[in-house]
Amino acid sequence: MSALPPITIAVEWDNATDVEPRWVERHLNALQGELLRCHARFAALPIVAMLHDPERVSEHSIRARIAQHAPKLADVARVELRALPGADYCGLKTAGIAAAETELVVLVDSDTAPQPGWLDALLAPFADPEVVAVAGFTTIAFHDLASRVCALAWVYHLPSEAGAPLWKNAMHTNNLALRRDYFRAHPWRWPHGGKKGGAQFLRDVEANGKRWVRAPNARLLHAPHRSAFQFALRGWTAGVDQDWSARKKVGDARAARAAYALRHFARNARRALARVVTKRREVGLPAWQLPAALGLALAHWSATLARQLACAVRR
Repeated sequence: MSALPPITIAVEWDNATDVEPRWVERHLNALQGELLRCHARFAALPIVAMLHDPERVSEHSIRARIAQHAPKLADVARVELRALPGADYCGLKTAGIAAAETELVVLVDSDTAPQPGWLDALLAPFADPEVVAVAGFTTIAFHDLASRVCALAWVYHLPSEAGAPLWKNAMHTNNLALRRDYFRAHPWRWPHGGKKGGAQFLRDVEANGKRWVRAPNARLLHAPHRSAFQFALRGWTAGVDQDWSARKKVGDARAARAAYALRHFARNARRALARVVTKRREVGLPAWQLPAALGLALAHWSATLARQLACAVRR
């Protein structure tokens, strides 16, 4: 197989505080495994930058987890811990790209587990110098009612959909590789208090006449939310992002943003409810849980609508 270029893998540790510890441990073990598999083919030792707000996650706790769950990581990568006081999810990622020493930067979250072949699939398209970003494919792990609904009704897709045209969210910033210099010249614009800037970044890439590529075989397994309540609460958080998107598309007028929020809710709620009904067998959702599953899916998108409307009224 071909040699791999020098890379920096930037891992945010903001999400690590929101999921069960086993998912962070799974992330470390899977990342170590993928780097061990590719180790002999790297042109230079990869850099793994662990980015954290020391007020939320201590350096000691990160080192302890690495020592226990990825003890060989330092043998196959240069591991660096970077404390960024006060930085949120978006700030950690932005700082990680800005400080990267290598031309290629891979973004991955602390609550995702790389699957075998992830790095190869994510890096291969950069052989074309016109490609400035490569988007991997992220799916939700599931094991109970809440996680099954999350897999069906949230913004991610099912494993069976990897090769199909994606309905929305062509890029997730938890599974993305990009060229550092392009990003420095064209940084993404994050909504204040939000967690998503990928869609706008891709629109900017296309507007600038550059190429991005989707890599469906660059797969990550994303941790589910801790509970049904947390999944519904995540909908509330997402309302900030959606109102930000509305302002980009329809302007600052409150009425226009409120109308956009209602259209967004109708579209997403309809899709989510339909997927729960038609694709439930793919995640092992029994028929007797359908009423609860439909209720939870609707609660998530209703929370998004409520937050969007609140943003439209107040700002």
